[in-house]
Amino acid sequence: MRMRIPLLCLTTVALLLTGVSAQELESSEACADCHVQAVADWRTSRHALSTAATNPFYAAMLKWATSSDGQPQENCDLCHMPARSLAAAPRLENEGVTCDVCHATEPDGKWLRVNPSGVKFGPYDDAVSVVHESQFSEHLVSSRQCLTCHGNLASAHGFAFCSTQKEYLSSSFSKQGITCQDCHMPSIQGVTAELGKIRQVHSHKFYGGYNPEILRNCAKIELEVRGDSTELTIAVKVINRTVGHALPTGSPMRAVYLSLRALDANGKVIWQNYATNPLLEDPDAVFMRLLEDEAGRPAPPWLATHIKFDQRLQPDETRELLYRISGLNVADIFATLYYRLAPPALLQKLNLDIEPYSNVVTIATAQSKAVTK
Repeated sequence: MRMRIPLLCLTTVALLLTGVSAQELESSEACADCHVQAVADWRTSRHALSTAATNPFYAAMLKWATSSDGQPQENCDLCHMPARSLAAAPRLENEGVTCDVCHATEPDGKWLRVNPSGVKFGPYDDAVSVVHESQFSEHLVSSRQCLTCHGNLASAHGFAFCSTQKEYLSSSFSKQGITCQDCHMPSIQGVTAELGKIRQVHSHKFYGGYNPEILRNCAKIELEVRGDSTELTIAVKVINRTVGHALPTGSPMRAVYLSLRALDANGKVIWQNYATNPLLEDPDAVFMRLLEDEAGRPAPPWLATHIKFDQRLQPDETRELLYRISGLNVADIFATLYYRLAPPALLQKLNLDIEPYSNVVTIATAQSKAVTK
């Protein structure tokens, strides 16, 4: 992200030279009068809760980053508080990714610039407004808009700790023309504004890693058990077919992991692939990207010097894990795929071992009888 600082400075200077004032971006409050449902949904989203004032996790990470190595705050605020880089009024900074950040800007290289005309961009070519001029925007309905921030972010040491854009472009979703919005802004029938025409309206909740609704069934497990009471072979296939990027993607703090349990006829667990820490006890069952510092310790992006491993499920990937266990008294095998936003140890360090950060979401399950042959 540090490589973006010159672009940020040039963008700000360009805005000032072209006469764009702070009032070019409006508060979401101005939108709420007409776009009632969209603003109500947005207020519950991580876009609205992206700043240090509204997001305790970001605030804690930002404090850690700026105190540990002098990480410039603007590197992070560029996307978490984009109104600041767009020369908006200070009162808008804590609105996070507010309405006009998307609807009153257009691409400018790798970043955005405010459109000085006052036009509000939207996804429809037939919108009529009596409040402001409306215009269809091709970039607003393409993945380019989302990948402005949710793209490829490089560390100070030159490696990518976020590579969602590269993952998406290599996926079958991209090749089929499925955009980020198709999944993360699902549409239902409704109106975009009061008294507007009935049409397919996209949700502004911006479903993602904080939303169990989109996490459930985002992967699939297939389970096959072979063998006898002497030995069972458990073949587990973990399939990433329903997301257009790696699973998980985005923050390297996120992890997906497989829990496998063998139960007897009374439902008692008589074997499991890990007891407390899957990363230590069964690392192959953990799907994540682990960053380390030069001393070989797990590290956040600004302190990391390299990627120790990247075991995330790539788009369209099927990965098979094999386990051999004693079949004595085994009646059933259960497989569960879990999702976490951040490691428990990190949350404890930040005093944030609370919801929603500590939530563990079940995203897939499978069960098989221990049929012997």
